[in-house]
Amino acid sequence: MDSLTATFKRDTRLQSLVSAPTLSVSDKKQIIAELQKSTGVTDKTNTLTNFLETLAENNRLSVLEGVAEKFGVLMSAARGEVEMTITSAQPLEARVVKQLEGAVGKSGFVGQGRKLKVVPKVSVPFPLELYSTAGCRKRMDESCDG
Repeated sequence: MDSLTATFKRDTRLQSLVSAPTLSVSDKKQIIAELQKSTGVTDKTNTLTNFLETLAENNRLSVLEGVAEKFGVLMSAARGEVEMTITSAQPLEARVVKQLEGAVGKSGFVGQGRKLKVVPKVSVPFPLELYSTAGCRKRMDESCDG
């Protein structure tokens, strides 16, 4: 599912293509075949194929991106991962991200037996500030004096 999400982020025309209400059955099959190629995953049990065909049959290919993202969130939670999004005004150096990951990982924000998953994000509207959110429960705010 992560590779499907990545495919949607890479190909901006894909979302408008799968949202077209005039897609024929053969068009849908072609889209499914291309999506399967883009994942690069061998689907031995046809799980991905069946999933995509079900969405296509019910004219729901347009929601594929959102479904793939939400499925990733559910799988991450099932694996005991806590996502921490670090939002900064400029891209952070890898060592800074590692330091933050180490500090937050040792704190009470993550919890016992859970794994911290760090997602760095750049957002210009937050100049000179660093926000990080660990899980859905807590928000840390560290303003930088510039």
